[in-house]
Amino acid sequence: MENFTLRFIEKKFVAKDKVAFVFDAKGSGFAFEAGQYAYFTLSSAKFDDDKGHSRPLSIANAPSPDDRLMIVVREGTSAFAQNLMALEANDEVIVSEALGGMKLPEDRTTPVVIIAGGTGISPVRSIVEDQINKSSVRNILLIYANNRLAESAFINDFRNWEKLCSGLRFVPVFDDAKDAEGFFEEGFITSDIMKKHIMNFGENCFYLFGPPPMVESLKKILESSGVESDRIFSEQSG
Repeated sequence: MENFTLRFIEKKFVAKDKVAFVFDAKGSGFAFEAGQYAYFTLSSAKFDDDKGHSRPLSIANAPSPDDRLMIVVREGTSAFAQNLMALEANDEVIVSEALGGMKLPEDRTTPVVIIAGGTGISPVRSIVEDQINKSSVRNILLIYANNRLAESAFINDFRNWEKLCSGLRFVPVFDDAKDAEGFFEEGFITSDIMKKHIMNFGENCFYLFGPPPMVESLKKILESSGVESDRIFSEQSG
């Protein structure tokens, strides 16, 4: 597997407990497609644990001419998270070639439903931004679940993109909606919430991103709603 050297540019909080890290890939030869991930290795790690200094992380932005790369990590006490937080401008990280990724249907008339939760939103942001950049006319419904608004990364991006793209519908779902604003649904993603926003389940392709229990629960709802297994795609996150 080929590796590439990227330079760290900056970090910023994108939600209460989530931090985005931006890297410069210019001149490195690194390339990726929307929705892919890569292994990030911190060559100058200050903190250690038994999991090592490398992690597979989804890329959270679409390919762009500025050759920048963004990842999102939940703020925590792991050695890897601490090492990321300790990065300084121009520090180098080693990144593998881009891997995986789920492609949207080649037939752009096929409606797409994307359901994401927590840090599973990273590849989703990449995919949606890529569609916006390409001025896609594809119909996409994005349902994004979080505990609270304050813990919802990139929610303003999705709301702004919804205004720019007539084919994009954005439905945030909050378990605790006391600090929520704008349009949202309250509670967990249930069959009732899905039926409220999805017409003709069997005609859509579904893309699920999030923790394993959430993904498995959604699969059961979709299968019981008559969706064929070959129209359900999933990627689990921690």
